[in-house]
Amino acid sequence: MRFLLDGNTAFCNSLAVGKMEYCSIERVGAYHESMGHHIMQYTGLKDKNGKEIYEGDIMAKDATHPYRYEIIYNTRRTRYLLNCINRRRQFIALTDQWAKKEVIGNIYENPELLN
Repeated sequence: MRFLLDGNTAFCNSLAVGKMEYCSIERVGAYHESMGHHIMQYTGLKDKNGKEIYEGDIMAKDATHPYRYEIIYNTRRTRYLLNCINRRRQFIALTDQWAKKEVIGNIYENPELLN
């Protein structure tokens, strides 16, 4: 998981948060909600630069490409989808073909990319 803490990114594996603070996933969830932090779930994929792709990330062919996609998790389909920001209701399955694209930001740190 990736947390956004006061504009900085912190990472969490299954047992450790930050500097050796051990906790359960329930504590992580309660903590992030109480502090206004956002948990971003890792999709298991990496972009063309080797950067991990998380739910909430924004991807594009490159930083100057006009079409941008937000990574979302669809509970009904139980899979990650790309929501095309530039076109309403266009959803594409997130597959390993997206490893050719790059993460250019995320919805929390770069909200201007949603316009």
